[in-house]
Amino acid sequence: MPDHGRVEAALDQSLQALGLDYVDLYLMHWPQADDPETGRTLRPHESPTFVETWLAMEKLLPTGKAKSIGISNFSIKNLDILLSKANIVPAVEIHPCLPNFEIVRYSKSKGMVIQGYTPMGKSTAPFYKDSTFLSLAEKYGVQVGQVLLSWAVQHETIPIPKSSNRERARQNLQAAWDA
Repeated sequence: MPDHGRVEAALDQSLQALGLDYVDLYLMHWPQADDPETGRTLRPHESPTFVETWLAMEKLLPTGKAKSIGISNFSIKNLDILLSKANIVPAVEIHPCLPNFEIVRYSKSKGMVIQGYTPMGKSTAPFYKDSTFLSLAEKYGVQVGQVLLSWAVQHETIPIPKSSNRERARQNLQAAWDA
C-alpha cells in the first residue's frame, strides 16, 4: 500500500475526492506497505512499518479529519505488535465469510470495537449465490444483504454497508433495526 508513508496526505486526497470535511472511520487495510516507487512489498522492519502508519493515523484524530481509526487483515501476532506501541485501540474488521472468531475474542478482550467493513461484499460477492444465505433470506422474506447485516449486529459488530441504490440503502437500515 503506497499510502502508508503519507497517511495525512492520503486522507486529505480522499476527503477532497469525496467532497467531505471528515470520515467516520479511517482504516489501514493491510499491515504491510509497498515502496511507492517500485511497488515492492516492504519487509516488516522497513519503514514505514504498520506501527509507524498507525501512529501517524492517531495524529489525525485531533484534527477532526477522522472520527475514529481502525485496521483490517491483521493477525493476532500483528495486533500484539501494534497494541504494544499504540495509544489508541483500533477497530477490527469481520464479515460472515471471514468471521475470525479467535481475533474477535482477542480484540474484545483488549477493548477493541469490531466493525464490518463492506459486510455484504459487492453485488457479485459469493454471499448472493450461497445456498445458506439464499435459504435464510427466503425463510425470513428479506434480501441476502439484510441477512448479512443482521448477522453482523447479532455478533455485536458494527456493520458499515455501502449502497448507491436508494431501495437497498432502505433495506440495509431496516435490517439493522430488525436485528
